[in-house]
Amino acid sequence: MSRARVVVDDPAARRRRRWLTGLLAGLVFVGFCGAYALGRIHAAQGWEDSFEVGEQRMQSDRKRVQNDNRRLRVENRKLSERIVALELDARIDKEAAGELKQSMSELQTRLANLRKEVGFYRGIVSPESEDDEPRIQQFSVRPTGSAGEYEYDLVLIRSAGHSSRANGSIIMRLDGLRNGEAITLNARNFGLKPSREPRFGFKYFQELAGSFSLPENFEPTLFEIEVVPAGGTAESVKNSYDWSELTQD
Repeated sequence: MSRARVVVDDPAARRRRRWLTGLLAGLVFVGFCGAYALGRIHAAQGWEDSFEVGEQRMQSDRKRVQNDNRRLRVENRKLSERIVALELDARIDKEAAGELKQSMSELQTRLANLRKEVGFYRGIVSPESEDDEPRIQQFSVRPTGSAGEYEYDLVLIRSAGHSSRANGSIIMRLDGLRNGEAITLNARNFGLKPSREPRFGFKYFQELAGSFSLPENFEPTLFEIEVVPAGGTAESVKNSYDWSELTQD
């Protein structure tokens, strides 16, 4: 046989239970809020720490970049100065080489002139021929710059050891082609200046100079010079010069 359970409803006890339940819920909420706030504080602190670390790293990187930039500027300045120095050295070397080349060229020209002078005086003092009649030592032709006009230089010599003067005249001829036909021009035909044929009179040597102009459509091939002593007792001396060799540079 079951026993009946009698439940006594106590309003005061019920109110205490509600109050304890509310208090417990409030404490739980406060605890949760506190934990949340504490977590935010720690998170904020961690962010600040991370920010400070990042800022320090940025400052370190910026300082390193500044140092690298400063070092590169110094190296660039040194390289620029080196380039300027090398360019200056190269220019000096080039100028020195040019001056040396010019000096050597002048020296070679002087030596060539000296050889000509030595040969010239040797021809007078120690001639290859014992004949004391005048002969051609040198003949040259050069253009004046005007079309068809040329200047000439003629040097006559004879051996030393005599007291009389050599006198006579020079006959000049030009062989060539005009309109495909071979012709020979005398002094009057190729505008020799002075207009008359040169004359000479010397004891050891003499230089004669003048100019001439070529006729139109005339192509010279050979320049002939004849030295004719006065009196008709000595034989004349004839020399022929290839035109291309006379006028080559």
